[in-house]
Amino acid sequence: MEIIKTEHEQSLQERKPSLLGMIWKPAEQFAAIRDKPVFWLPILVLMVLFTISAVMQMNGMDITSQMSKEELALMNEDDLAMLNTIAMITGIISGPFIPLISVLISAAVYLLAAKIAKKEVTFKQLLSMSTFILFISAIGSLLNGILALTIGNGNYLYPYTSIAGMLGKDNAVLGTIE
Repeated sequence: MEIIKTEHEQSLQERKPSLLGMIWKPAEQFAAIRDKPVFWLPILVLMVLFTISAVMQMNGMDITSQMSKEELALMNEDDLAMLNTIAMITGIISGPFIPLISVLISAAVYLLAAKIAKKEVTFKQLLSMSTFILFISAIGSLLNGILALTIGNGNYLYPYTSIAGMLGKDNAVLGTIE
């Protein structure tokens, strides 16, 4: 017996998932990921977005605000300039690798959970899903970078978009909730 698919079902199978679609219609994107998982272009986009946000956050960060008075007393202006340069280079170098490592680790954890639950899912589907989910974090990271540049005195421990950043609290738990 042949199953007749509706136009909507056929269009969902033919559609590729969209990063911007994760904002407006995430359920549709997850359905598209299940049928046609894509990874390379979205991860390249995320690598660029995270690198840009890292550079903006490093430019907006006041490293001296993270140092004790004793540490500041030991450093001259050349040392502080060198420290700022090292922070910028670190941001540029680590920016592209953060999303790649995050996606690989989360996909591996999801695969382990799927195997324990005895669910039929491929690593490529989970990798694609992890990539598309990370896009939401990339938006938050870009927003933090923009705020760090415009407001300045950025605190790299508690981003502006976290509850701790919004409330001005020094709390690790609140710092992880955006």
